Amino acid sequence: LDLKSRRKSNGTLKQYRHNLLVFFCWIYNNYDNCEVYKLKKKQLRNFILHQSELGLSSNRINTMKSTISSFYTYLEEDDDYDEIETNQMSKVKSVDKELVREIIFLDTEQVNYIRKRLMEDEKYQICLLWDILTTTGIRHNEVYQIQKDWITDDKKTTNEVIGKRKKKFKVCRSNLPKSLQKGAAPFLILMALPSIYGILRYVIINGYSILLAFSDGVPFQDPFTLRNFRMFWADLQGDGILRIALSNTLKYFTVGLIQQFICYVVAYFLYKKIPGHKVFRFLFYLPCLIAPVVSAAIFMELIRVGGPIYRIFYEITGVEFASLLTRPETATNTIIAYTFLSGIGTTYLIFMGAMNRIPGEIIESAKLDGCSTWREFWSIIFPLTFGTYSTFFLMSLCGVFAASGPILYMTQGAADTTTLGYWLFAQVIGDSYNYPAAVGVVFTLLGIPILLISRAIINKMNPEVTY
Repeated sequence: LDLKSRRKSNGTLKQYRHNLLVFFCWIYNNYDNCEVYKLKKKQLRNFILHQSELGLSSNRINTMKSTISSFYTYLEEDDDYDEIETNQMSKVKSVDKELVREIIFLDTEQVNYIRKRLMEDEKYQICLLWDILTTTGIRHNEVYQIQKDWITDDKKTTNEVIGKRKKKFKVCRSNLPKSLQKGAAPFLILMALPSIYGILRYVIINGYSILLAFSDGVPFQDPFTLRNFRMFWADLQGDGILRIALSNTLKYFTVGLIQQFICYVVAYFLYKKIPGHKVFRFLFYLPCLIAPVVSAAIFMELIRVGGPIYRIFYEITGVEFASLLTRPETATNTIIAYTFLSGIGTTYLIFMGAMNRIPGEIIESAKLDGCSTWREFWSIIFPLTFGTYSTFFLMSLCGVFAASGPILYMTQGAADTTTLGYWLFAQVIGDSYNYPAAVGVVFTLLGIPILLISRAIINKMNPEVTY
C-alpha cells in the first residue's frame, strides 16, 4: 500500500515482491525462518555474498539490496514494529558495478555512413528510425510513441512522450546525435578562447596596422598617403638597413630548411637504434633543457676572445682573431650557427614519433625483400612520414619573413646582424609605427601566395597512406 501510494508502477511492485520473496526464502533455509529484525549486519552481508556466488549481476544484487533496505526503512518508521531500531541493510556496502557491455559512441562520419547505406538500400523506414535516434538521443520505447504527423522538416520538437519513471517531455530534434552534442560542448567552449584571441590579435590589431601603413600619423586624423610604401621601395633598392635585414632573414630561413632535413636524418638514425643512440638522443635534446637566455650566454662565453674555443684555436694554429660577434663578416653567421645547433632537439623528437608509428611488419617485409637502408629511407620511411615533414615545411614558410635568432641578446642588431623581425621590433620600440606597418603589409602580401602555392604543390605530392 505504501508503494502504491507513491504511484509505483505495477512492474516495480512485482519486482519488489519477487526480491522480498527471494530474501524470505533465504531466511527460511539458513536461519530457521527467524524474524527479520533479528538479522544483523553480518547475516545480511552473507545474503549479498550468497547472491554473488549464484552468479547474479552486480545491478541485480544492488537492486535486491535496495528493495530490502526500503523494506527495513518502512519497518523502522512504522509504529507497529518497535523491535527494529536501525536499518541494518543500509550499513552493508553495495556491490561494485560491472560493465555488462562496452558502450560504443559513433562519430559523425559513421552516423552519416550508416544513413547513406540505408538510403542506398531503399530502407527508408529504418533510415527514418535511425535519423530520429541519432538526432534526439531518446530510448526505443519513446520512439514508438512518436506519430507520423509529428515529423516535419520545420518542426524541431514533437508532442509529449512518456519516458522513464512516467516523466513526460517533448522530444527535441537537432542536427547532431545527443552523444556528439555533449562531446562538442567542451570543445566549443575551449575553442572560444583562442578564437577570441585570434579576433583581437589578427583582426583588430592587424586591421589597425593596415590603417597605419596608409597614414603618416593617426588614422582618420591625418591624411592617408602612400609615402610609406614609396620609402620602402627606395630603401629596398639601396644598400640600407632594410636590405641587410631582408638578406639576413632569408639566410636564417634557408638554414632553417637545412636544419629541418638534418633533424629528419638524425631522427631516422636514432629510430634505427644505432649504437649509442640513447646517448646521442640525450645530447641532442640537452640544449632544449636549458633556458634560451642561459644557452645563449653559455655560447657567447665559449666564443668570446680569451674564451675556451679562442684558446684552443690559438694553441693549435697560433692565430688570434677578433670577436666573432663584433665583425659584420662573422657576426650573422655565428648567430645562425648557434640557432642551428640549439634548434635540433625538439624537431627530431617529433620526427622520431612519426617514424615510431610505422608498423614493424612493413619494415620486416622490406628486409625480407632485400631492401637496403638507403632504399628503406627514401621509399618507405619518407613517404609514410611525409605528412609530418610537409607540415613542418609549411610552418617554416609561414614565417619566411620572420626567421630570426637571439639578436636582441647577442648583438642588439649591431655588426649588420639585424633581421626583418628585429628591425620591426626596434622600430616599434623607437615609437615608429607607420613605416613598419607598411613594411609588414608588403611582406604579408608577398608571403600569402608563396604559402598557398607551396601548399597546393605539397598536397599533390603528399602520398595517400594510412597505417
